[in-house]
Amino acid sequence: MIATRERLLQKSSQRPLVSRDRDHQQAFVAVALATERQSLTSDEHRATLGAWKQRLKLIAERPIEFIAADEFAVCDLADTSLPDSLLAGADEGEAAERRLASEFGTPLARACEARLLTAAEERALFRRMNYLKYHAHQMREWLNPQTSNDVALREIESCLTEAESLRNRIIAANVRLVISIVKTFTDQRNSFEDLISDGIVSMMHAVEKFDYDRGFRFSTYATRAIRRNLYRLLLQRQKDRARFAPSGSDHILEFADERGVSAINEQRWNELQGQLKRMLKALDPRERMIVRARFGMDKTGQVQTLQAIAKSLGVCKERVRQLEKRALDKLQKMVSEVRLEEPAM
Repeated sequence: MIATRERLLQKSSQRPLVSRDRDHQQAFVAVALATERQSLTSDEHRATLGAWKQRLKLIAERPIEFIAADEFAVCDLADTSLPDSLLAGADEGEAAERRLASEFGTPLARACEARLLTAAEERALFRRMNYLKYHAHQMREWLNPQTSNDVALREIESCLTEAESLRNRIIAANVRLVISIVKTFTDQRNSFEDLISDGIVSMMHAVEKFDYDRGFRFSTYATRAIRRNLYRLLLQRQKDRARFAPSGSDHILEFADERGVSAINEQRWNELQGQLKRMLKALDPRERMIVRARFGMDKTGQVQTLQAIAKSLGVCKERVRQLEKRALDKLQKMVSEVRLEEPAM
């Protein structure tokens, strides 16, 4: 369009009957551009309009969540600009996004590269991030789907992109906090690798819900949110294990009488192993592989983490957790239907 404008300006200067006054030239260009737009083929027009409507559809369907503040109604983008100390590291948002993009698969040392934020910097980032979302939400409400206002649409997209970058900077600056909390929850059954991603996700949710205007630091709010979610996660895992382990132990482990002799002889063990193999065969291949890996029943005899299994299967860790739960539910049902004869005493 710029090239067309320059071409038309040059063309107008070559017309002897057209005044070379600047206002007249601009009027000529405006008329010429309008004529050129009208001459576009219907296919070109439909393609341009279709691309705009697709962008509008994506913006309309995108959830925009923010924590509103009273000042947002009377301020603008310039009022919420970041201090120089944060502008100097403006590329940290993109770097943080790259580090967090692959479900935290990069070494934790790299994830902790971002410097810690001061109280003033933290407040400025949250204020700017939430105002950008607020501004984008307000402009989206004003958009008229019947008129292709590309300028407004670009401003909405720009605001959301910058807000996402600021969010990533906040997340990257608080990874150390997540690590310190997760370490207190690890044990033999719950590895650090299993819990760290859940801790990061909890912190991400906390970033979206934190109200910077209340006067306390984000770390105070995030610590409570992360601990609460990890407690719930571990409690649910204990319930899942309890549903499967006790019922299975009724058939797999029976202890000796007071003389200390095992009531499970070789024949009994063979029978139980046969039952277990039949139950595992009833699972689909992925479920069977996950159960064997999670309970150390494969050739290595080592208990594998959800992250390691997810990598070998080419799926996300959450999907592995869902498959594990489904497999345990199936085994629980099968175990309740198994009836073995009592061993001879």
